[in-house]
Amino acid sequence: MLVGSDSVTTYFSDWLREVDAPESACVRLILQRDGVEVAVDEVRPGDTCFESGDRTVLVLDSQVATLLENKSLDIRESDDGPQLALS
Repeated sequence: MLVGSDSVTTYFSDWLREVDAPESACVRLILQRDGVEVAVDEVRPGDTCFESGDRTVLVLDSQVATLLENKSLDIRESDDGPQLALS
């Protein structure tokens, strides 16, 4: 299973609050040919969920969760701002 760091869940929790997303909203990781895309979505049946406090902040569908099995997701600061880091 993908391991999401505390900094990832905190970052997405703060971001969802900043964009005034509904309480039921979360961030979905979507794999693209050229990298990972994020989208605001809601939890769907079969999703792998990551929480921050009482809120689900990050979700992966079963296919993405399988592809990212045994990986770690973190947030790294760069000159362009926070970046997702998958290792």
